[in-house]
Amino acid sequence: MLYFNIHDKILLALRGADQSYEDYFKKRLGYFLIKDKITTIPTITVNFVNAIRYKGRIKYIGNNMPYDSSYFYYTDKGGYKLGFDIKSNRIAITCQRGINRLDCFYIVENMLRDLITKSGAVFLHASGVTYKNAAVIFPAWGGTGKTNILIQFLFADASFLGDDMVVIDKDGNVYPYPKPLNLLYYNFDEYKDFLLDKASLKTKIIYRHLNAMRKIDSVLQKRLKNDNLLIKIDRFFLKRVADRCNEHIELNEIFPDAKIARSTHLQFVLFLTRTAGKVFIIKKIKPDLLAKKMTICSKWERDYLSDLSLPYLFAYPEKERIIREMMGGEREIIKDCFGKVKGVYSVEAGLDLSPVDIYFKLTRFIDKVNS
Repeated sequence: MLYFNIHDKILLALRGADQSYEDYFKKRLGYFLIKDKITTIPTITVNFVNAIRYKGRIKYIGNNMPYDSSYFYYTDKGGYKLGFDIKSNRIAITCQRGINRLDCFYIVENMLRDLITKSGAVFLHASGVTYKNAAVIFPAWGGTGKTNILIQFLFADASFLGDDMVVIDKDGNVYPYPKPLNLLYYNFDEYKDFLLDKASLKTKIIYRHLNAMRKIDSVLQKRLKNDNLLIKIDRFFLKRVADRCNEHIELNEIFPDAKIARSTHLQFVLFLTRTAGKVFIIKKIKPDLLAKKMTICSKWERDYLSDLSLPYLFAYPEKERIIREMMGGEREIIKDCFGKVKGVYSVEAGLDLSPVDIYFKLTRFIDKVNS
């Protein structure tokens, strides 16, 4: 039996997991591993079984989302099933051994994101550091460049709060969520010499293929119009290869001396957006407006095969109140948190600015406000 205690906000329990699943969850959530069960906080229990038997007549939402009288199920590409039942303060998940580990983890993590609202906290889509004793987070949409900026802060010995996600609560506190860094092709583009050496052989090969395809695309752009069929086919495969150039690498494999920040009161929220040129503008943004933006972002960022709340509502309308409490609680918690923070700002950074440029501009601003 494995237990993961997420900052005394929510407990994740794994029962009957094979070694491969245990190792996978430990790699993602090892920071939170504990020995003893806690019974006073909302809990997600994941039971691993050899086979899942339906209870009663089966109905379907789409081809891979069946449900019966008790559970809603997700079926992966191999035909293995995962079922879950949501109640007011706990979620029970049953996994068939053999289910894709990544699918399993994403679904469990999204259930964590839903249930943690019961403890007055949320997972926020943001990177974060402690810089000169100031806790700073960078909420942003995917692909905005928050990981590249995070890396610059880590070069300067800032303490690590999180890459894709941090935990915040309604009292204005921020908690570390130290999962492996989620690195994509544009991170390798920016820090090729530094990051690519840490990547697996598979990722290095995919990255080489991507660069070769980019050169071909550049030649085609000069010779053909954008609506040419060959250009469209080339762009389709280029995107597919770019999407595959993705790897999760442990923080200490990249920064052996990096420190995990302690839970603390949040001081700066810097909402990162990008624009053309070398523009750099920082201005205040209302906490409730940013809370609305980040609630939408949170729902958009949830993996499409993991965000099962809406089909679950369709399958079991009598539980609508429970689900809507979880989903609706995020915005209020984010708004309460941001309302207690010293500085909540929107940062508009030009695409022609490098992560180094943005880092120095941000640190100058933080130092000026704190002086």
